[in-house]
Amino acid sequence: MTTANDPVDTTAGQQREPTTAPGGASCRIRRSYGPSHALAPTQEGGGSPTGTRARAHEDPWGNWHQGAPVEGGEAEHRALREQPSPNTPAFPDRTPRRRSRNPNERTHKTTTRLSDTEKAEIAAAAVQRGVTVARFLAAAGLAAARGSTTLHSNEQLDTAIDELAALRTALSRIGNNINQIAFIQNAGGQPRPGELDHALAALIRLLSRVDGHGRRPGEEAALMVPKIRRGSRTHGLLVYLYGPGKRDEHVDAHLVGSWDGFAPDPGRDTSPDSDPKATLARLTAALDLRVKQAGDRAPAKHVWHCSVRTDPGDRMLTDAEWNTVAQRLVAATGIAPEGDPDGCRWVAVRHADDHIHILATMVRGDLRRPRMNYDFKKAQAECRRIEKEWGLRRLNPGDGTGSKTPTSAERFKAERTGRPEPSRETLREAVRQSLAGAATEEEFFTRLREAGLRVKIRTAPSGDAIGYNVALPGDRNRHREPVWFPGSKLAPDLSLPKIRLRLADDTVDQTTASATNSGRPDWSPPARARRSATGIAEHAAVLLDGGDDEAAAQLVGVGELLDAAAQTSPAATRAELAAAAREFERATRSHVRAERTDTRAIRSAARGIIQAGSALGRGEDGGTTAMLASTLVLVALAAARWHSARGHAQQAHASRQTAEHLRAACRQAAATPMRALRDQGRALPEVVRRTHEATIRAALPQQGLRADGTPRTDALAATLAQAEQAGHEPEALLQQAIAMRELDTAEDVNDVLVWRLRRLAQLPAHPGEAAPHPQAGTRQPTTSTNDRTRTAPTAAARPGSDPRTRPPRR
Repeated sequence: MTTANDPVDTTAGQQREPTTAPGGASCRIRRSYGPSHALAPTQEGGGSPTGTRARAHEDPWGNWHQGAPVEGGEAEHRALREQPSPNTPAFPDRTPRRRSRNPNERTHKTTTRLSDTEKAEIAAAAVQRGVTVARFLAAAGLAAARGSTTLHSNEQLDTAIDELAALRTALSRIGNNINQIAFIQNAGGQPRPGELDHALAALIRLLSRVDGHGRRPGEEAALMVPKIRRGSRTHGLLVYLYGPGKRDEHVDAHLVGSWDGFAPDPGRDTSPDSDPKATLARLTAALDLRVKQAGDRAPAKHVWHCSVRTDPGDRMLTDAEWNTVAQRLVAATGIAPEGDPDGCRWVAVRHADDHIHILATMVRGDLRRPRMNYDFKKAQAECRRIEKEWGLRRLNPGDGTGSKTPTSAERFKAERTGRPEPSRETLREAVRQSLAGAATEEEFFTRLREAGLRVKIRTAPSGDAIGYNVALPGDRNRHREPVWFPGSKLAPDLSLPKIRLRLADDTVDQTTASATNSGRPDWSPPARARRSATGIAEHAAVLLDGGDDEAAAQLVGVGELLDAAAQTSPAATRAELAAAAREFERATRSHVRAERTDTRAIRSAARGIIQAGSALGRGEDGGTTAMLASTLVLVALAAARWHSARGHAQQAHASRQTAEHLRAACRQAAATPMRALRDQGRALPEVVRRTHEATIRAALPQQGLRADGTPRTDALAATLAQAEQAGHEPEALLQQAIAMRELDTAEDVNDVLVWRLRRLAQLPAHPGEAAPHPQAGTRQPTTSTNDRTRTAPTAAARPGSDPRTRPPRR
């Protein structure tokens, strides 16, 4: 049994000696040596003469030499090989040929000379990142050529390679065990009871693990969405495709394409004596022909199943167009490369207007396995090209950093049990919220248990925690066991090593002030925490607009801030804030890594919000919730611009969706205070109102009137009047608020400025609260308008305290 990634040794004249006698029980896992001289493709119903590559007459299992003809010790067996075999038809010899190089891979080679010191330093850096020196040099050179200071790496690919190596080691060990059992049987002995069953069970579990890691569809990024599965029953899948279906009604099932264009079609067999079952059996036999010929060399799961669907808004594709889609996909994935006569056999079945199913058997005409590394990514890339060429609606391509989506089985189980969403989604959100603002690993696990989750910590022999699993109470499998999800399967950044990195880099500084101590003492702790977080969020938006890769760390902190606000906000805004946090979760991950950014301030703000407890939906609590939501809208839009500049289409889209949810939450929370402010603005004395309206028109000429000519600055004028009463200079304060951030993306500039002014002037977020009154004849100092260069306030909560403890309310 060979693996797809095993290198081929082209040294002629080398062959391993058999470890068992002919005809004895044997299981040998080895690579093939020499150029392939496998059986040539046969015609259906082909003949049975002999050939030099047929199996030996009395050795049906073992010594099938696939290398070049050898001399010496093999000479005495040549006559035996030339004898005809009664069981295996022979085929004419075929000239070995090299496969053509993939033009999409790297084809150019460059030699670099390095000194001993340079090579040692580069080799050490490559080892630290777990890559080869050549790959490190290529990545560093590309980063420098593209003007980036960050060495980009595909962590998902690196993880997959590590997993592949671990799987290969496990498979080798199982193979050794089976070989030992075969050796005992060949020697006339008997293995211990249950030993073979145990080895086979371990092999089946490992193969299931291999199949689970073979494809990570992480995110559905396009309109033409391929879904790929592997199986072992060609006939069973054909029966399903031509049957009535399990969920969707299959109508007019028929072939739209096949490997040669002449495959029997059970849906179009119109002969008088036609039998659909017999035609289906003939189609199955034709597809499985190479699998039967390959025998033991065929993969256990030899069926490749890919379904391709278009969006309901797209035009209906014709059978000829679907045939083109199928041909391009099997060529792109390596199943049947264009112009290759030995490509795998495949068919494309259409039983609905909007999708097809491609079925292929994974044995080529030369009885080798196809090269299908990263077949899902290749299919996705080809679908993106088809969308562009054919004018189909295009969505956002992914970069492999998205969280794993629920499987069909998980969605069906949620529907069957009445859950609003699959367990995977519920657990991901609960883990994210438990991590928001956590100061230590122990606190994180405590929050998970307080959230009602079942937690299982995986430990090493030394007793150190190496991972964790979570499960929902009552969620069990068919064996009545809890359904556990490792953190890494919920999201790439929720594994325990990634969580430890976040906690180590962002340890809360105990010397910083608590977020709940910001603002007037008569405000509630939730109001003070939200007001403090608003200023820190504004600074994060400034960093994101700076365009530096180091700002990537701010995105993680903003995500925690959203999670903290969602779980402590009043019911009126909780749903929209929770939706915003779920959307922004996708925007927190990309291949850009920040190594030197301090995010203690923003993580401390999230911790302060959680520690302050739940906010009310009225009064100062409700007003500061609107203030924070209004600021986070600008942060989300800054994140969208940051991602767009780097080509992160999915993350940019998620950031814009986050802004929409935050706008809805802001409108709900600000409805009462803004209505009161507008009433107060209209009730101002005529002279005072005209004075402040003139100030507003001078600073914002386009924002003074609505389309019908009526004033739209009532709330802003009322805020300026209250700031003046508090001792501030209205003109300078307004200019400072305008200079803080751009206003082009604001849905309502006046509302945005109202919340900025009320935060800068330390005015109550709800106008019903009493404003501070300074002593007569004094003016409050106004901060410099160059707010972009000031340091963000650092607010922290004490690491040892429990964030779930509710402080006393005033």
